[in-house]
Amino acid sequence: MGSMAKATDRLVLENVGPISTATVYFKDLTVLVGPQATGKSLFLQFLKLVLDHRSIISTLLDHGLDWNSDTFGFLDLYLGRGMSGVWSAKGASKSWVRWQDQEQHIDAMAAARQSGRDREHCFFVPAQRVLAFSSQGWLRPFSDFRAGDPYVVRAFSDHLRVQSEKIFDTRKRIWHLDRDASALLQDSVFGRFEIGVQTSSGQKELVLRSPRSRRPLPFMVWSAGQREFIPLWLALIWLLPASNPLQKQRQNWIIIEEPEMGLHPKAITAVLFALLELLDRGYRVCLSTHSTHVLDLVWALQVFRKTQAPAEALLDLFGVQHRPDTRRLACNVMDKESSVYYFDATSRETRDISSLDPNDTNDEVNSWGGMTQFTTQIGEIIARQVADDRPK
Repeated sequence: MGSMAKATDRLVLENVGPISTATVYFKDLTVLVGPQATGKSLFLQFLKLVLDHRSIISTLLDHGLDWNSDTFGFLDLYLGRGMSGVWSAKGASKSWVRWQDQEQHIDAMAAARQSGRDREHCFFVPAQRVLAFSSQGWLRPFSDFRAGDPYVVRAFSDHLRVQSEKIFDTRKRIWHLDRDASALLQDSVFGRFEIGVQTSSGQKELVLRSPRSRRPLPFMVWSAGQREFIPLWLALIWLLPASNPLQKQRQNWIIIEEPEMGLHPKAITAVLFALLELLDRGYRVCLSTHSTHVLDLVWALQVFRKTQAPAEALLDLFGVQHRPDTRRLACNVMDKESSVYYFDATSRETRDISSLDPNDTNDEVNSWGGMTQFTTQIGEIIARQVADDRPK
């Protein structure tokens, strides 16, 4: 199965917050890297906006929110209170958004009034996903958030709440991902514990059950990593129905911010295998990350594709059994195209570092946006120290 990416799928932002100019061409897998506060999250939220502005406006209106057709009021509701300051409406520093070479008029979006709900094209998993859970251990509805909280957080939480109300059964264990992804994640994140749901005073809550104890562990005593991860796991379960290995939801685009958040390296590897399943099912996947694990995977895929490596090489990378279904997945994924963009804090521009070539003269490329720079320095210093310490 070949790549479904379009050459015209390009988003350009100019003069938006910390971004002077950001240009990204989207492939099957697109990864954004760079220091904090360089605009990666902002860029992804504008991608969601250009893809789903009709659905976003309808949802806001359905929940009784109004911005009186004011562009800055709309951006405060969408990006979060106070964030409208990233937008400049006039002058030499005027903000621009272009999608597929066409200008996107944010003021026209703000002035729109939709009578019906449009199809959602993009599912957004935000970095602040832990906010989706209340202290009682259940997902929060859209209206439970403040009006100034980012739309992507509110919509993500409410979507998972609606889906979870449908799929949880207090008499049974939680439903699972595909067996390979589920086994990897279960072992690396939850160990011997099993996720379940119980009802107390009519209120559902997620719990961890252990074969060694009859008393389940409530959500607030889970480890920080487990609490950070569970919203992402629920999202993956919904996106990857286990009943059909080829089935996908109606959304074509998946945005996941910092999939590595709160996870041990072994668990990050397990999450990356689930991301391969997203690609296999035909989703366009966009990630922001501060983890070399993600770029290690992209680099491996590039090498495998260039050298025409067998599918088993990719399966061995994750320790997954060689079966007809896993070989099919690996063959399909190794045919996908990827791109990596570095958000530069100094120039406030993006750089295409998709080659990930360690011999490239560009420091952002050969150090993968600075993420491997410290590791390289450690190796060089230790090598010098060992050499100096040898007997003369």
